[in-house]
Amino acid sequence: MTVVGARVVMELRGVSCMPLEVCPPAKKSITCSRSFGKAVDLLSDVREAVAFYITRAAEKLRRGHIAARVVTTFIQTDRFSDEPQYYNAGTRTLAYPTDSMRELLACALDALERIF
Repeated sequence: MTVVGARVVMELRGVSCMPLEVCPPAKKSITCSRSFGKAVDLLSDVREAVAFYITRAAEKLRRGHIAARVVTTFIQTDRFSDEPQYYNAGTRTLAYPTDSMRELLACALDALERIF
């Protein structure tokens, strides 16, 4: 029997093997990222995608009652392609923690401008 199997047996017999968390710890980071369905060469297309995902991240921040101190924007080529690869990321630290979509978007687009 495996360790997990032994723990299951013990739990079924009423012996606690792992303590339950009364309150799960707050998230320390939020990521909203996706891939494009096709190659993207225009900065305007990437800016539009960044705006969409920053909006989603801001919603997650507000839902979790947390605020961001740092915004990181990253871009990467198709890692499954035989073409030359590119990866870059830009990080901006906010003056104070916020969940404001407008402030987060300004930081993310500033980072994007520097790495694209």
